[in-house]
This record gives sequence, structure tokens and C-alpha cells, in this order.
Amino acid sequence: MNNLKDSVKRYQDGAAIDLFVTPDARSSVFPAGYNEFRKRIEIKVNSPAKENKANLEVI
Repeated sequence: MNNLKDSVKRYQDGAAIDLFVTPDARSSVFPAGYNEFRKRIEIKVNSPAKENKANLEVI
């Protein structure tokens, strides 16, 4: 069983989620799976990894 809790870090003023982003995907998908090795939630985005487009799509 995937332990998604490993990819979420709690802080006093909020939280952070560790993601593994795949740009230039055929379709945008969240969540797209869980990477056990990296302990990250996977996300796929249509946008290319240039000119900040993939990052903006994630946001």
C-alpha cells in the first residue's frame, strides 16, 4: 500500500506536498500515481517545461 503521508510535510504555518512533475504529457492528471522510491505524488501536465509553463499549470 502506498504511504502518501511520506510526501506531505506539516509545518506550524501550513504544509508542503512533495510532487514529481512530468511535463509535456498527453493530458493533465493529478494524482497520476505515487513514486515509492522518491516518496512523491506524481502529477502530469500538458504544458512544456519551458518559460515556466509547466510550473504555472501545476499551481
